[in-house]
Amino acid sequence: MLSHRGKYKCAKCGKLFLQKEINDKTFRQWNVKQRELDMHNVELENKQRKDNLAERRTFLGFRGLFKEKKQRVKLSQEERKQRKLETDRIWRENNRERVSLNSKLWLDKNKDKKLAYLKLWRKNNQEKARLKQRISYWRLKQAKLAQQQLEINSQNPYIDDLDNSFSTFGLTNLLFKLILFVLMKCFML
Repeated sequence: MLSHRGKYKCAKCGKLFLQKEINDKTFRQWNVKQRELDMHNVELENKQRKDNLAERRTFLGFRGLFKEKKQRVKLSQEERKQRKLETDRIWRENNRERVSLNSKLWLDKNKDKKLAYLKLWRKNNQEKARLKQRISYWRLKQAKLAQQQLEINSQNPYIDDLDNSFSTFGLTNLLFKLILFVLMKCFML
């Protein structure tokens, strides 16, 4: 290389070449060799893959010939249902996002069915709902009576906002009798 010119001089012909031309030529030669090497490697991989596939097929064939079949445990219909319910429960726990998404999609598609079902359920279970409402109403009444009793006895009562269902041993029996009376009256009508 001639350092003051930045060129290479050929030893045979004496011609001058730029360093970039030399680098480009060597890169092109290296690139051609790399492509050939890559094509050779791809061909080898494909051949190995085909050979492995053929070996696996023959191995599985021999294995199938000499392998003993496992005795299956005969399960009753009820046991199969239980096993299915258990596997479904495990799947739902592991895939909560998918379950919620599926339920939302189903609800969007079947909104009329859902509303009709709820209307029918309310109609069929009207007595249950009313009974629950009565019980909650009488529990609130019991709590208010208990607070009044505590105030009369000059003790510090609970605040309404904190707890509606604190222990009221003295009034529980009266409330129980009152609820029984209301239920008997409802069912006799």
